[in-house]
Amino acid sequence: MYTIDRRAFIRQALAGAGALTLLRSPLLDAAEAVTKKAFSAADRVSLGRTGITASRLAIGSGTHGVEKASNQTRMGLPKFLEIVRHARERGVNFWDMADQYGSHPFFAAALKEVPRSEVVILTKSTSRDAAGMEKDIERFLTELG
Repeated sequence: MYTIDRRAFIRQALAGAGALTLLRSPLLDAAEAVTKKAFSAADRVSLGRTGITASRLAIGSGTHGVEKASNQTRMGLPKFLEIVRHARERGVNFWDMADQYGSHPFFAAALKEVPRSEVVILTKSTSRDAAGMEKDIERFLTELG
């Protein structure tokens, strides 16, 4: 069995790290260039080939969301709308909601201030089959107006 002492290990590790820095590849340079690009929450990204563009960041509504309530909805409608306005003023057009958060009525109120064509809506359901999902979607559309 081969044994190595601490000093030999450190010496070999440093030599290996040094060798890696000398052997930089174009792939590493390209990856580094991508990671150095500054991103903004309001940057628009395309959702596949749908033609839909959404902000990179979504405004969520479900922190500790359960049993038709969340931290955001428990603040009340005026504060909730203040948060939505704040996000929108900064270019965030992607809204994340769910039935279990109880946020549909809150976002319905926000949609009275914002043209529907200017936001991308994501909602979630706990249904486990197509029939249940279809019923939920119809209800969600009604709730959101």
